[in-house]
Amino acid sequence: MNNTRDNEENNGILTNDFLQLLSLYLQIKNLQLNEQQVNDLNKHLETQDNDYLQTIIKQNEELRKQNEEIISLLRGRNG
Repeated sequence: MNNTRDNEENNGILTNDFLQLLSLYLQIKNLQLNEQQVNDLNKHLETQDNDYLQTIIKQNEELRKQNEEIISLLRGRNG
């Protein structure tokens, strides 16, 4: 009788240990997946930021050229 109880306790402990290890494994896998998703998102945002910056630079260059033309035309009228 005592032997049966010891076996049941040992099985319970082994099952509990297994579940704890499985839980830890799944948490680690989840952390790895989250890390990969964050890395992918950072790459995407960096590319998006660079594209946006290039657009702003091109627009500013176009505005600068237009302003130079306007200044040149205004100087021609006043000259």
